[in-house]
Amino acid sequence: MKRVEHEAKREVTFSKRKKGLFNKASELCELCGVEVALILFSPHLKPFTFGHPDANKILQRCLTERDDHSPGLTRRNVFHRINGVREKHNESLKRLEEEEKKSKNKKKWYFYWRVLVG
Repeated sequence: MKRVEHEAKREVTFSKRKKGLFNKASELCELCGVEVALILFSPHLKPFTFGHPDANKILQRCLTERDDHSPGLTRRNVFHRINGVREKHNESLKRLEEEEKKSKNKKKWYFYWRVLVG
């Protein structure tokens, strides 16, 4: 799987995948009786949420409550986890960009070689 480069196609893909993800989350709630909260940010950083029964209530509970099922789940830990995921995502994007540059350079050299050798 690779990133969709064309912006309009990427937006369409995001919309379709978002709808599919929200449908799957809804099915999981119905089939298993679980509570789900999802937050997605579009390529333009517009937030989209899904929650059953209510995303805000679930997220607020995660940020404020502690119980035996989630020991140590405090606001600080949640933000720390989110920042860790964000850092890994940014590192992955940098590596992807570096690999794309390397790939383009290899193609250029191959082209020059073919021109020289004939």
